[in-house]
Amino acid sequence: VARNLGLVLALQQRYREALPWMDRAVSSRAGPDSNEIALEGIRAQRAWVVFVVGRRAEALDAASRAVSALEGMKDPSDGHVLAYSRIVLARILSETGRPDAAEAAARAAMAWFERWGRGHPQFANTECEVGRALMLQGRTAEGRATLASCLPTYRAWGHSDPHSVQSLDRLLTEAAPTHRRGQKPR
Repeated sequence: VARNLGLVLALQQRYREALPWMDRAVSSRAGPDSNEIALEGIRAQRAWVVFVVGRRAEALDAASRAVSALEGMKDPSDGHVLAYSRIVLARILSETGRPDAAEAAARAAMAWFERWGRGHPQFANTECEVGRALMLQGRTAEGRATLASCLPTYRAWGHSDPHSVQSLDRLLTEAAPTHRRGQKPR
């Protein structure tokens, strides 16, 4: 319940209010009888909230540790938690200047979510992170084309992170070609 409240507050862009709930979720799940897969998934979700409130290095460390822990598990559930945690890691890596590593994490997540179908919002979520990473690596045309195919689906999803959507929109606006009168677009 604490995790769900934290996520609802985050979806409302009330990240500072969400963080104590995410902290509570982690502390209530940590223990000798805890479900380690669920705990690491909550830690990854918490990492994104930590990132948005400005604690970037802590967020990157937390997301990296969660993904690493999940990758080390023999059977991380059905793989959904690991795939979602890789999305969070990819987003943070891109936003902290490591789009090459972000692309690898996002593509690994995208490969898993492909089983749900290319039209699924979670697939669009991962595809958007691939597009972001491509654009930040200077592969602008490829990144724009990727974002054009996934961003409408991700944006319309009730679980899309508003901060992420806004940063993708900014990225597209900043990369938009500017034309002088009389010049053809490149």
